[in-house]
Amino acid sequence: MPALVALHLLAGLAWTLYVVYLKELLGRRLGLPPESIRWIVMADQLVFFLATPWFGWISDSTLARWGRRFPALLASAIASAVLFAAIPLATGPLGAGRGVSIALVLAWVAASSSLRAPVFALLGRQASARARAGFLVCAGGLAGAVKPLFGPWLAARDPLAPFLLSAVLLVLAALATGLVERGEPPPGRRNVRNVPWGLVGIAFAAALGARFLAF
Repeated sequence: MPALVALHLLAGLAWTLYVVYLKELLGRRLGLPPESIRWIVMADQLVFFLATPWFGWISDSTLARWGRRFPALLASAIASAVLFAAIPLATGPLGAGRGVSIALVLAWVAASSSLRAPVFALLGRQASARARAGFLVCAGGLAGAVKPLFGPWLAARDPLAPFLLSAVLLVLAALATGLVERGEPPPGRRNVRNVPWGLVGIAFAAALGARFLAF
């Protein structure tokens, strides 16, 4: 359980670092105007929204085949870590240009979304609903608190070290999760008609609007 919470916390911390350094990486380094950054923010939320259920299906398929979610979780963590660490390199020392850098950002968003399904599924197996909610709220709150508490301090420094450290810790937390993961029965079939798609769409639109206005 602690490894899962740490993994969720570190995934949230990566998003916080991304937000803290977004204007530095895409604005100052690549010369993108604020309007373009807003559209990139909307695009990354759309990628996250569309990729999450697809990666959930992959997580369930991995469980059905191997009896564990760890292979999918570790692959997601490694892909997310590598892409996350590559973002400040592409926009900085490597000088990869706008197209490659934006593609890296969107690819990292997709890889990051792939972590949600196995983590949430494992938490659902290992904790009660009340404990699960408490862990998620605490981890999300701690990750979100980094920006108001340390955002200005971080923004004044080069993003490479924080990005690399976050990437390494994410992979280590995924490996630790694999050591304590217990087997579980294969997932049953789910009826997508029971999903409240209207509420999902409203929530997504609200989140998208909030992110757009934030930049």
